[in-house]
Amino acid sequence: MSEEKRNAGDMSERRGTGDMGHADDMGHAGDMGHASDMSERRDTGEKRDAHDMSGACGTARASDAGDMADMGEARDTGDMSERRDTGDMGHAGDMSGPCGAARASDAGDMSESLPRIAISSRRSLIHIGSLDSFDITEGGKAAARCLLDYLEGGGPELLRRASDIYDGIIPNENFGGEYTALQWICRLLLAPEAARREFLSHPEAASWHEYLAEGDYAKLREYIGRKYHFAELPEGDGGAARRNLRFLEDFILFANPDRNRWENTAKNLSRIGIREGDAIADVGAGPGYFSFKFADMAGGSGKVYAIETNPMHLDYLHKYIGRHGIGNVEAVECGTEGIGLAPGAKVDKVFMCSLYHVLYAALTEAERATYIGSIEAALAPGGRLIVVDNDLVEDGELPYHGPYIAKDLIVAQLWHYGFALRDSFRFTAQRYALIFGRAGEGGNMAGADTCGDSGSGEPLRGAGEAAPSATGDGGDLLRGAGEAAPSATGDGGNLLRGAGEAAPSACAAQGATGGGNSTRGDTGAAPAAASAGGDPLRGDGGEPNIAGGGGRTIAVRSRASLVNYRIADAAPTAGFTPGGRKAAALFLDALEAMDAHLIQSALDAYRELIPRERAGDEYTAFEWICLCLLAGEGRRAEMLADDLARMYFDLLAGRDFEVLRKYLKTKYELPGYESDPLPDLGKISEYIAFNNPNRDSWERTEEMLKFIGLRRGQSVADIGCGSGYFTYRFARAVGGDRGGRSDGDGSGRNGNSRDGNGSGNAGNSDGNDSGDGVVYATEINREALSYVEDIRERFSLPIRPIVSRLDDACLPEACADAVFMCSMYHAVYIASIEFVKDAFVASVKKALRPGGRLIVVDNDIARPGVVPYYGSAIDRGLVVAQLEHYGFALEDSRQFVPQRYVLAFKAH
Repeated sequence: MSEEKRNAGDMSERRGTGDMGHADDMGHAGDMGHASDMSERRDTGEKRDAHDMSGACGTARASDAGDMADMGEARDTGDMSERRDTGDMGHAGDMSGPCGAARASDAGDMSESLPRIAISSRRSLIHIGSLDSFDITEGGKAAARCLLDYLEGGGPELLRRASDIYDGIIPNENFGGEYTALQWICRLLLAPEAARREFLSHPEAASWHEYLAEGDYAKLREYIGRKYHFAELPEGDGGAARRNLRFLEDFILFANPDRNRWENTAKNLSRIGIREGDAIADVGAGPGYFSFKFADMAGGSGKVYAIETNPMHLDYLHKYIGRHGIGNVEAVECGTEGIGLAPGAKVDKVFMCSLYHVLYAALTEAERATYIGSIEAALAPGGRLIVVDNDLVEDGELPYHGPYIAKDLIVAQLWHYGFALRDSFRFTAQRYALIFGRAGEGGNMAGADTCGDSGSGEPLRGAGEAAPSATGDGGDLLRGAGEAAPSATGDGGNLLRGAGEAAPSACAAQGATGGGNSTRGDTGAAPAAASAGGDPLRGDGGEPNIAGGGGRTIAVRSRASLVNYRIADAAPTAGFTPGGRKAAALFLDALEAMDAHLIQSALDAYRELIPRERAGDEYTAFEWICLCLLAGEGRRAEMLADDLARMYFDLLAGRDFEVLRKYLKTKYELPGYESDPLPDLGKISEYIAFNNPNRDSWERTEEMLKFIGLRRGQSVADIGCGSGYFTYRFARAVGGDRGGRSDGDGSGRNGNSRDGNGSGNAGNSDGNDSGDGVVYATEINREALSYVEDIRERFSLPIRPIVSRLDDACLPEACADAVFMCSMYHAVYIASIEFVKDAFVASVKKALRPGGRLIVVDNDIARPGVVPYYGSAIDRGLVVAQLEHYGFALEDSRQFVPQRYVLAFKAH
């Protein structure tokens, strides 16, 4: 299948068609397919005081703990500033204090049993990392250029210059990235022969270097050239070069011989508690950095399963194991359906490093349940699940270079899966380890020092969590007395946690600050009463899923992730279900035969699918096309009376539905697709889904537009406009009906109307004539914007197309009465690094006129029993809480369908 667009920065929804992570990789630090080509570097916000216990929640936690030293003391451990956690989600007994009760009462419909996530800043709780120009700094590029020039025939002075640059930039940028690995190579090549032998004395370091040095450092030269854009990726290779670049990045980062320098690995491995004879599953093993260390710790009587999805990593593992005769490590290939161990196989530890953020964000709920179920099934009684990932760090700390996930999200989600946190500690300020056991299972992890200062080592125990027992009575050293044994009933929710086990608290997780209810504006008044579908911020008890009164917290109601990000070639599963593929085959047969009975069969298949899977998918579009083909002449004329519907039908129906037939074959992998694939699959997929004339049937678009309430003469910015579905409707609303014109060729294409610089400021689109308003249609994806330019020209509408950037909406100052963002904020939240997100939101705020509104439409996290939206989604509470920190107050909100909400904000 042709590779779909990977650029999440175009802010349109992307259907997942590829493998998890780096195309095939189950998850490492640069995972998620470099979605939107973004990566992490230093943030520039204000530093939060680790000692700040202000606010009701902090006070309660301090009194619960009795000892303020446990609440946020910073400790120095050499190079890295090691920070104690200020309120880790902690232990199952954590909700028993006043803080937990206060939070429950704030939420109204929340009980003490639900874990809660604190929101205390504008930082996103999770970020999906990537490679792109944002993480390529001047210093990094200069050092890489010197190294590359040396490898291509330059002198040793280039190595010295590169190493000197790395000495200056390693402490200040790209934490955990490739800098230490590339400097290690510089130092190796500069070293005298005896010292070089010392560099290569460890087999893992020697093998790593040998792999990169093969063919006169061909692989390393390829990586540096393409990573730093000294050489561009070739076109037309089916994405092979991009996949190879991602593998090389993973290989360089994770097998880095100098990794201990930034991670303090050696000091912390003892905390994991591996004993002689243990069986360990290293899930997402990559090139085996931890696997081979675990093998040494477990000894000849132990067993390590190095579990991977990426065939290039697996090939390296097999060769390394064979070359060095390692008998206690087995490379295991797995997929997204589980960790790949044979049925009945049991392990004492399941270890995953820099992987859980992928499980959290990229998998559907069903996929995640299956995957975590395979972990639970593989754990022996008393076994431990060990999660190492990258943390959301304080302002002023150097963030990890790529993805991160706030540990509270993991603890809260795994609590719903029946896992209780038993121990936790930090590798560095940027990296934590969480050690889980099955809820209710007794016994502390053997070999772990839960209280001592092992490694970098303060446990991340929450302030309200009871200290470990010193009685040695055989019980769980960390489990509180009130924690119940696991339930064996399988009540449909938590498979393991008993009814008496309390949820972890996150009250002090980030230092709760601020006051008031985040669903209210400056006046403190509640939002207006909901119409039709009701207010999206209100739960079953009529209250928002955001607690106020001293902080912002969000209840984690179920196993569902608070944000899900499924983009092209980064989601783990194909972009269709078995039912969707079967219906597509019927539809293809119908289009090829143009037989009414086959068309009716396809229509029936889609009508059966639509109520039970993938809301908002293209199924309703295909239903509309079937109805159009079956309609009589008069009815078809009515269906095509709308200009955009006619344009849509003409584009897909041209030349006997050639485009649509190719699309069905390619997208659903139907017979014959490989011989004649559709090259621009992603572009057509988005057009079919987003410009769907039948969109109102699942979205209730017209009610949404009435709620937004645009009037003639107003100006509106449609950010991330895609192929113009809302742009067209906004232009009709603010500019009136000027009377359309068509070029008569049925294509809806009218040439390129840009003014030469990509801004599209041509013709009569400035909105200044006849009292008309104007629609600023912004897109980062120029191909999508070409549809909007055609709409403008074809129908003479007051539209101003603008090519925007990830960090700038590129709108004139104070130009808009309303800024509209549909199916986009989730991408801003999870894919934009902090300084990019800050700049983007600032540009939106700057574009609003006094009294103007920011309208955010996005996809909700589906509750149990609700068919989810087919693509990305974000808990509305995350949006409201974050935008509050950017100076936006929620004034009103609606939810016309369960899968999608509308939030209306005004800037303070």
